[in-house]
Amino acid sequence: MPLVVQKSQIYLNLAITYYYGSTGLKVVPNIRLGDMRTLSCLEAFPKHTLIAIGTHGFTHRLDNRWIFADQVDEIISELEPTGIIVYGPASNDIFGIARLKDIPIYL
Repeated sequence: MPLVVQKSQIYLNLAITYYYGSTGLKVVPNIRLGDMRTLSCLEAFPKHTLIAIGTHGFTHRLDNRWIFADQVDEIISELEPTGIIVYGPASNDIFGIARLKDIPIYL
């Protein structure tokens, strides 16, 4: 997928998160990245909070699971979440670094 499309999808996700949060609703940021070129987008997400990560789609192919696991490692390092809500089929290996850092995983 072209980088501009990936970044526009991330922007829409952030815009909706911000909008609902600004109305007073409690919002759990949903972290969705594109490929490794979109890692800089993590700067826009809040740190030290509960986050959600979906595993639908991208992790169906076995070779993509390790790419996704690397992204999860980057997300954890950058955002230092207090917990992670995981939706979709999740492999224990993908969230191993979170468990090592005692970050609660909610399936």
